[in-house]
Amino acid sequence: MNTPSPLQTQRTRLHWVLVWCIVAALAGLACVVLPPYLLPGAKGPAYGHPQILWFAIAFANFRVLPTMSLLFVLGMALGAAQPRGWLLLSCLAGSLPPVLNAINIIHDWTFDPTDHNLFPFEFAILAFVSLPALLGAFLGSKIGRVSDSQ
Repeated sequence: MNTPSPLQTQRTRLHWVLVWCIVAALAGLACVVLPPYLLPGAKGPAYGHPQILWFAIAFANFRVLPTMSLLFVLGMALGAAQPRGWLLLSCLAGSLPPVLNAINIIHDWTFDPTDHNLFPFEFAILAFVSLPALLGAFLGSKIGRVSDSQ
């Protein structure tokens, strides 16, 4: 008697897709930013004149293995939770760090046009470090589909 209309069901589905996309993007950013702040070791200053200081400090003190491990675990969790949207969510998990890095690079170029002369490598590093999220989401989606079928 009180069944939702197809339009309400579609809105609810879209709402949850947007929520999962935001969660994936913010959790991926946290996986990149938190290891330099939480792990012991000397934290050096940021390079240049960054617009987003907390991200620039984290990127200047980047920790590759902890970041890749966290992104793999995040990908597994996203893939298991949303097996049908694993590709989108894993790509979104690695989307915010390059955007924030681009903002910092463009801001640095306004002060010194010769700064960040190897900027393509910065994006290549971020892309490489984000690959475990893709692998983890794929494996998590397989685990999620197996557990759903049982």
